[in-house]
Amino acid sequence: KSRLFKPQPGDKFSFPETQDAMLHYLREQLPEDAVLDLLQAYRYWDQGQADDARKAALAALKKQPDLGAAQILISHMDLTAGDLESAGKWSADAVKSEPDNSLALNNLGFLRLLLEDFDGAYSQLDRGYRLSPSLLTAVVMSDCLRLQGKYADALIYSRNARDISMDESLKETRIAAGEWVYNFLPVKKGDRVTWKSFIYVTTLKRKQALSHFAFALDSA
Repeated sequence: KSRLFKPQPGDKFSFPETQDAMLHYLREQLPEDAVLDLLQAYRYWDQGQADDARKAALAALKKQPDLGAAQILISHMDLTAGDLESAGKWSADAVKSEPDNSLALNNLGFLRLLLEDFDGAYSQLDRGYRLSPSLLTAVVMSDCLRLQGKYADALIYSRNARDISMDESLKETRIAAGEWVYNFLPVKKGDRVTWKSFIYVTTLKRKQALSHFAFALDSA
């Protein structure tokens, strides 16, 4: 299972055909393994098969109800679909399943930010950042503080984000890794529409651009 998405010896990249063959074999051998359903969900999501990805993640949760990674994935999918209420529920479930999961804490914090629960958002983000600092969390914490008018505090995090994004030694690590769904922030109090527009942020250059932009806003 741990080798599923890793390149085979001698290869630079992992081939989708190899992933599918390994998944098929492992699921035949271990039909009750919830993690294999989750890995299948990741594979479907990478292929743009959202409905199949959700079914596979739900199958994993049927076998293991406290599998936080599956709950996080469903929350991620709901956020991209614009269902903030469902995304929040799944993120809260993930934090309940795994209280020290920094990704679950960060996601729940971001969702609370969109609902203008800034104290609740900061509490989750701060705990997630202390457990496992990441570039995305630093950017979102600066957003959270800026929306409250706490510009000096926001600048601390956006400066950290800028420095992390430009640190060559960190660009290949988990600190700057992952697929971001970065939503447009509310333009005024009570705005429940703007955030439904978003961009996928996967390349380092795009992450650097967002980090620099946050730093520029707070500096201004």
